[in-house]
Amino acid sequence: MFSSLRPRRFPAAATVALTTCALWAAPSITAAAPAARKAAVTPPARSAKVDIPFEQFTLPNGLRVIVHTDRKAPIVAVNVWYHVGAKDEPRGRSGFAHLFEHLMFQGSENHKGEFFEPFELVGATDQNGTTNTDRTNYFENVPTTALDMALWMESDRMGHLLGAIDQAVLDEQRGVVQNEKRQGENQPYGRVYEALLKGSYPEGHPYHHTVIGSMNDLNAAGLEDVKNWFRSWYGPNNAVLVLAGDIDLATAKAKVTRYFGDIAPSASVRKMPAQVAPRTTSTRAMMTDTVPQARVYRVWNVPAATAADFEQLRLLAHVLGGARSSRLDKRLVFQDKLVDNVSAALYDSELGSLFVLQADVKQGVEPAKVEAAMAEELGKLLAVGPSKEEVERARTVLQASFVRGIERIGGFGGKADVLAECAVFTGKPGCFRDAQAALARATAAQVKAAGHAWLRRGDFTLVVTPGERAAVLEEPAVANLPPTKVMPAARNLRAVASDVDRKAGVPMPASFPQLRFPALQRKTLSNGIKVVLAERPGLPLIQLTMGFVGAGFASDHGRKPGSAAFTMGMLDEGAGPYDVLALGDRLESLGANLGSNASLDSASVRLSALKDKLDDSLAVLADVVMRPRLEEKEIARVRAEWLAAIKQEKARPQSLTRRLAPLLLFGAGHPYAIPTTGTGTEAGIAALRREDMQAWMKDWLRPDNAVVIVVGDTTLAEITGKLEAVFGAWKAPATALPKLELASVKLPTKSRVFLVDQPGAIQANILVGQVAPSSKDPLAIELELANGVLGGEFSSRLNMNLRESKHWAYGSYSSLTGAVGQRTWVASAAVQIDKTADSAKEILRELRDYVTGKTPASPQEVSKLQSSEVLALPGSFETANAVLAAIGAIELYGRPDDYEQVRAARIKELTPAKVQAAAATLKPDSMTWIIVGDLKKIEAGIRALNLGEVKVLDVDGKTLR
Repeated sequence: MFSSLRPRRFPAAATVALTTCALWAAPSITAAAPAARKAAVTPPARSAKVDIPFEQFTLPNGLRVIVHTDRKAPIVAVNVWYHVGAKDEPRGRSGFAHLFEHLMFQGSENHKGEFFEPFELVGATDQNGTTNTDRTNYFENVPTTALDMALWMESDRMGHLLGAIDQAVLDEQRGVVQNEKRQGENQPYGRVYEALLKGSYPEGHPYHHTVIGSMNDLNAAGLEDVKNWFRSWYGPNNAVLVLAGDIDLATAKAKVTRYFGDIAPSASVRKMPAQVAPRTTSTRAMMTDTVPQARVYRVWNVPAATAADFEQLRLLAHVLGGARSSRLDKRLVFQDKLVDNVSAALYDSELGSLFVLQADVKQGVEPAKVEAAMAEELGKLLAVGPSKEEVERARTVLQASFVRGIERIGGFGGKADVLAECAVFTGKPGCFRDAQAALARATAAQVKAAGHAWLRRGDFTLVVTPGERAAVLEEPAVANLPPTKVMPAARNLRAVASDVDRKAGVPMPASFPQLRFPALQRKTLSNGIKVVLAERPGLPLIQLTMGFVGAGFASDHGRKPGSAAFTMGMLDEGAGPYDVLALGDRLESLGANLGSNASLDSASVRLSALKDKLDDSLAVLADVVMRPRLEEKEIARVRAEWLAAIKQEKARPQSLTRRLAPLLLFGAGHPYAIPTTGTGTEAGIAALRREDMQAWMKDWLRPDNAVVIVVGDTTLAEITGKLEAVFGAWKAPATALPKLELASVKLPTKSRVFLVDQPGAIQANILVGQVAPSSKDPLAIELELANGVLGGEFSSRLNMNLRESKHWAYGSYSSLTGAVGQRTWVASAAVQIDKTADSAKEILRELRDYVTGKTPASPQEVSKLQSSEVLALPGSFETANAVLAAIGAIELYGRPDDYEQVRAARIKELTPAKVQAAAATLKPDSMTWIIVGDLKKIEAGIRALNLGEVKVLDVDGKTLR
């Protein structure tokens, strides 16, 4: 019912991939406005000092440990950073750092199974590993009582890994990484990053090559190379361990010393000096690709994040292209209407950073015209500098990004990440304080000077235009390379004795924290608006959503496809006394964050506000909900961006399958037979008019259909009084609320196969699915657990088969969507093109064997899922947005207020027999298959499988043959 706004350091439009991940979440498509939209972000209260208090110590073997105490949830974030990344790879060994990250998840000498297995059994959350140019990190949040288990596991792979790595493990993960590389390159603009690095950095520079490396170098990796990489880089003296959350210094010292103290130090690693590699001349390159529109990149090499003028460059990037009212947006999006999206972003690295401009060129516009306008706006900014007002607005947004990120203790960008990053790259865990201080004191003159110093010359321009995708030109493998050498061991460091008996196995906890979900308080305003409050004292912030049940994508039924999402997207494009730019400025001045969108069954407007500015923020919310301007010029602008976004969806194979799936599963005419993105169709959006939007709003956005959910530092009396003041005069129309008929759809009598051609594709995207009972179905929980056995977890059957066993795919998962009516169950995988038919055969075999009981749900599988689901709950509601989402689901699906406790109890009671019975909902012989790939390479193999009748569709779902 409600989607949260996750803070971003850079604009959403910036798509250059700088980090490669070993793990992959189950694929999902979120319902958001199709073009990257820059919303105002909440700054911290000026009077509040934002800090992350910490304590630290160092073991005799060199391991640096940082401890931050935060008792708001019974969890501890465990975050290990190794100071090694792609920059440290020798010639002919590109991709090594990332490949080794994968190997670190394959078990260790004293734990023979997958690394994730013990963590799934204790309900760990936010578990992942990533590699970038400069570091490799591994992190997870665990219940407080499971900290010993997590430290045992992390220390075992740090100190006892080599005996668990053999040729079979290396070959397996090499194949997984190569499919990760194929998956990235198979996307539109998927080869841009490699071209940008080669164009920006000279040959021999540590950043000249990509993190994922080349296929030839990956193939050349030998077992001894891999082991020497570990011996050189993966010692305690080249690592930082951060423990954040329900932990204190004394406990941390005792436990970390016990588990890590006996690990011998590795090589003494010398820090590389900064290598900005500034360019004195401008260069350019052209690239054609199977993309829906041209894209322009301009890139400068600029200093590292620790440089004196880095924060000034961050401010400059925001002023130039980081906000709705930025220089580039005003000129290229609003005034000249040359692009659908434009951004400026600063990507920081240890040796040097990249300042990147990116623009998606409108259809019919010459890229050269866009380049000229970008250059002109940049030139003006460098010549005159930003205004004081621009710098102040940019400062509040960047400060807010930091504040929002550290609401979380772990995961991407949380407090543990901040402390680890500072410690690894500067030696000072509190370096974020210096950065925030530099940001706070930066002046317009300093911002101008920084831009003048770094952006006047030496850029690299890359223009990508629609056309034939060029073949991948791999550099040849370097012949006769000797094995990677081990660097000499560090001196003056030593291991200490430990009483840990590793042969006794992983120490699993005997007890776990209990779920503490906030009590819900309710009241109804005079005009029928329902209010639900979860009090959350602490930060002076109020998180609020106003939701409208039934007003989702499904309400497009009988209207122009895309009506709901487009109309909701227009609410914050000008409202009340504010035009689109003034509205953004007003929100920034209040320190408020506001956005609106739709999902399948509901729509919502979200507000995050400082408590001392809540009255004024609610007044703006009321303008947006009750008095949106819907100006014709803004409708025309957003329509063009929206149509471009639909083309982008069709160009991306994964989003294409999910555009087509609802139409094929539910059939034309059903309210759910719409793209899961909610963007609608090009014809529907092109025909949508202002009066259509007003009619939709009159039907659905009304007080008697509104539910306001509030999480934050307030009381029911206080918040309802404020809401009554701004919304009390809003009256419901005399007409009845529309009723949407969600007819039940029968499964096809036999399976069907739909193929879509993607010429030149190096992977095929497979999606297979069917309709399933509603999220409100009495056995919904049982079905969700049944799905978990097959494909809902990393260690579920599909992923362990196609990724870990066959290494034909980077990941393979299955999932159930949430829906008031019938929902969809789908399994999917992006597989290497020559294994398309084999992969489809394996997916079907896994499904059939499971459903028929040939390989039924085992007690071990069910127990693992029960643990993963139930034990994760105490740590799942760390943030206000997580609480909002849970309450939103309670409202949408008519669940009791204690649903989370009820669900946990139900899951605990499930038996393998009940889970297996629920699996019978899936019908292997009534499936709908959608496969996107190069049909010249895959069609014959798919047809030979005899999965069902085969049809070839175009990207709009029309039958070609």
